[in-house]
Amino acid sequence: LEFRRVLFRSLPRIGQSVWAVGSPMFDAGTISRGVVCHPHRNPVIHKDLRMDFIHTDAAGTLGSSGGGLFTDDGVCVGIITRKHPMNDTMYAVPTERIHESLCGMFLPPDPFPPFVE
Repeated sequence: LEFRRVLFRSLPRIGQSVWAVGSPMFDAGTISRGVVCHPHRNPVIHKDLRMDFIHTDAAGTLGSSGGGLFTDDGVCVGIITRKHPMNDTMYAVPTERIHESLCGMFLPPDPFPPFVE
């Protein structure tokens, strides 16, 4: 088994081939192939709260959450977070959003903010 460094990149394109890797129903290492239906789907996730997701038709079931969504060249473009309630399609949080959030949590605020007149 060869391990490679995971690369993170910006949003995939509509129709781009992706691979969902996860452990649905405790079946570790499950892989399903699909395409990106929409890179900016923003369903309501709680009351009026909306969030951008990558919507893919890669099949998934309970337990797929937390797995990666990869392009054909091995780039992780999202982390699977939810399954569509009416079909087998899935939503993934874009890795660029995760990166932005983590940078905001762990990087100290700029001690010398830019001067604004």
